Amino acid sequence: MKTIRETLHDLNSHGRSAFIPYLTAGVPDLQATVEMILGMSRLGVSVVELGVPFSDPVADGPVNMRAMEMALEKNTSLRDCLEVVRLVRVHKCEIPIIIFSYLNPVLAMGVPEFAAAAVAAGVNGVLLVDLPIEEADEVWDTITGSGLEMIFLTSPTTAGQRLGLFLRHPPAFLYYVSRLGVTGAQTSLSATLRAEVDNVRQLTGGQLPICVGFGISTAAQVKEVAQFAEGVIAGSVLMQELIAQPLDCGPDRFLAKVKELMAGL
Repeated sequence: MKTIRETLHDLNSHGRSAFIPYLTAGVPDLQATVEMILGMSRLGVSVVELGVPFSDPVADGPVNMRAMEMALEKNTSLRDCLEVVRLVRVHKCEIPIIIFSYLNPVLAMGVPEFAAAAVAAGVNGVLLVDLPIEEADEVWDTITGSGLEMIFLTSPTTAGQRLGLFLRHPPAFLYYVSRLGVTGAQTSLSATLRAEVDNVRQLTGGQLPICVGFGISTAAQVKEVAQFAEGVIAGSVLMQELIAQPLDCGPDRFLAKVKELMAGL
């Protein structure tokens, strides 16, 4: 199984950008989550972000918040998310999977126990949304020491001096938040987005892959971002299909939307 970094490198070396969809585990149920990941693998997505439901998702907009509420109503836990990954691996699916979580569920399990369980399940990487790079040393050592990769967020307000810290803990990729605020589909991208990404690339010496997310919602936007970023991330526009009525049609609508967005590549 390739690492996340290797997957991005292989795509980029052939002039292609990665497409990285996000989904919250447990919506509409855990078995559907497994089937959607397998379906995305068949569609040819590059990497999957699997969201851990959390009761206070401060970085997420109304769509992802509602999805997490729906998953929590069914008591979906971090351990359930890891079980989803294990079941995906039972099907011999080797698509890289990132656990996308807030820090508290990982701390509640215990970072060493989480890292060991994630490796055993077949997880590739971890993104802890609210873990600041300045406080990441201990978590970084434990998670990467187990063989997992980490991903960090950066944004238009991240200072150049702070960007240098990512070179001390080089992630599988930098997740560039394309706009200020919470997640959510947008009708247009920032006019300065390409310049912002180029600036981050310059300040990190071109050493780190950069994937762009937050608000990407059309194939045209995917195509635009793919011209200057190593990867394109989409979440809310996909989750909208899962929380819309009727719920039992959600997985089919989700995969259709993934296919529609991938056409931008």
